[in-house]
Amino acid sequence: MLNQKDIMILELMKQSKETYLKSQTIAEKLGVTDKTARKYIRQLNEVMDAKIAQIVSIPGHGFTFEVRNENAFRLFYQANKEALNEKADISRIEETGDRQYFILRRFFFGDNQLFVEELMSDLAVSYSTLLNDVFEINHKLKPYDLFLKTSKKSGMSVEGEEQNKRHFIMNYFFVERLQNNLKCLGEISKLLTTISSEEILLIVLDECRNADLKLSDTVMLNIVIHIALALKRVEEGYQINFDQQFDPTRYQAEHETSRRIVDRLRKSAHIELPDEEIYNIALHLKNKRAQIVSAPERAEERSVEQQLLDVLQEMDKDLGVNLIGDPVLLNGLSDHFGPFLNRLRNKNKMKNPFLSEMKANYQAELDLTQHYFSKMPELQAFQVTEDEWAYVSLHIIAALERDSRKDKLNTLVICATGVGSSQMLKVRLENELGSKLDIKNVISYYEISDQLLEGVDLIVSSIDLSNVVFNIPVVNVSVLLNQEDIQSINRIIGQQKAFKQMDSSENKQNRHQLSRLIDTYFSPELFEVSDTVMDREEAVEVLIEKCTRVDEQIDADFLNRQLRLREGFSSVVFTKHIAVPHPVEGVGDFSKVAVLVTPNGINWDGVSEQVQLTILMVPDRFGHSHLDQVSKALLPVLENESYLEELIQAKDYPTFKETLLSLLV
Repeated sequence: MLNQKDIMILELMKQSKETYLKSQTIAEKLGVTDKTARKYIRQLNEVMDAKIAQIVSIPGHGFTFEVRNENAFRLFYQANKEALNEKADISRIEETGDRQYFILRRFFFGDNQLFVEELMSDLAVSYSTLLNDVFEINHKLKPYDLFLKTSKKSGMSVEGEEQNKRHFIMNYFFVERLQNNLKCLGEISKLLTTISSEEILLIVLDECRNADLKLSDTVMLNIVIHIALALKRVEEGYQINFDQQFDPTRYQAEHETSRRIVDRLRKSAHIELPDEEIYNIALHLKNKRAQIVSAPERAEERSVEQQLLDVLQEMDKDLGVNLIGDPVLLNGLSDHFGPFLNRLRNKNKMKNPFLSEMKANYQAELDLTQHYFSKMPELQAFQVTEDEWAYVSLHIIAALERDSRKDKLNTLVICATGVGSSQMLKVRLENELGSKLDIKNVISYYEISDQLLEGVDLIVSSIDLSNVVFNIPVVNVSVLLNQEDIQSINRIIGQQKAFKQMDSSENKQNRHQLSRLIDTYFSPELFEVSDTVMDREEAVEVLIEKCTRVDEQIDADFLNRQLRLREGFSSVVFTKHIAVPHPVEGVGDFSKVAVLVTPNGINWDGVSEQVQLTILMVPDRFGHSHLDQVSKALLPVLENESYLEELIQAKDYPTFKETLLSLLV
């Protein structure tokens, strides 16, 4: 079955059937690198029968689309488009983070238990790839006292207290993935006076899980937006309408859950929501939960989904954006259009309390929404009011905001205390580089943790972090953010963008320079291969002993304490198999790198149990260290599993050095 990227490529090629498309153009539309775009095209050609259609590369021109059997291609395309609608969530999964999101979504909003073979089939990944994902998922669950339990008989399940599960759901699915994306939720929050949108979300999450209603994160968020709008309508004296045809006896669980949600909202918001709102929320719950859907109803759903995709495709083509590749938008519009069409058919008019606000601030988005969506065949028989267009616009505004943010670097600001001057630095960054940086958090030095580093592309710090190794670029700046600082950050932004667009061959380093760098910091005396070291304590002891032999000024106990202090901030296990411990402060007379190869794997911290390569970086006490250059040089090793497999085959230092050079050059 074709995935979302395949369909997007076919759409692009169909639109440009009479011309040529460069791989760079396709890559830009897909939001991937040039190399990845070529890989997708190659894979798509392998799936398509060459007798039906092929994407052909013409040297010096680009790619062109040859349809060799129109009828067969149309059937092939439609069949895959329908299958894509059936498995929309799975079809967008191509990256590690997306796979983990899909798996966690299935655990928390779908099946309580999943089988390895089923996930391998659904995600089209190998057993080893899935195991790596499970390892990463356990790493995400650990701070919430949750873990994945695996059994051949009953499959995998998330184990732990229900309250902890809800805490994880709030942080992972809503705070981390959706809150910053849905600008419309923020706009609503500004106008709510008696209850926050976060509290509404907690109420919906609690009651849906209490009733065991399997609703996705995006559906819950849409219900929160609906409730927030309803509260505002009641506050301003508007009447609440509802679908007269809803049958509470047929959908008792949904109706009872909705009643409990409304009861809690009345108490928390101090607003007397009318009983009609119980029916409206129940209708949202019913629309996404009904297990038995009649053939005509399902056919209508597919028709609406296809019409929505056609509208988004046209918007992408005309506006140069990528709305059709936004799963949050697709899910949100699909969820919205069910109740929306019911209101139109029943002639129920619903006032939008934000209409005047949106006309004042988002008139262009309102006009765009009406212009494109009014072409949908499903809406031709109705007179859609401005209020209803404004509701649809909320989804488009949020999606356009996400699209504008996609090239911004997620930035963490670190200062001495995290208050006072740090807030001034944040304001300066937003004013000077707001179009390029998305400030995720402002923290103090002692608040650094794995959880806060997750998803961060860039660290901007007003204190010296050269002695702390991160797998993330770090820029040291003044709290006043002078012109030199801005230029430094711009260079990093440029490097990040260039790195994403480069093939791995273009990232190869100069062999002579790299060899000099290795000779400066590495040595045979600082290299060890061991089949007997079992855990972190033994590994650190071996490496510290080697360091003290070559540098008598090193205090072994002090270095050990420094290593523990650094690990108190965040894990030094950067991949499943590689640990990079290092002290917070410099020690000894000269900087050095000690290496321990443990082919059998060691237990580092109870979570990372297969560490095969430990690289101890020790900066000198005089501040002359350039170990950041070593960190940058080693990045490909941290990012490529196959490199590690070659390195751990080395039985001595000369072989290790030569292997490292051959991999990095």
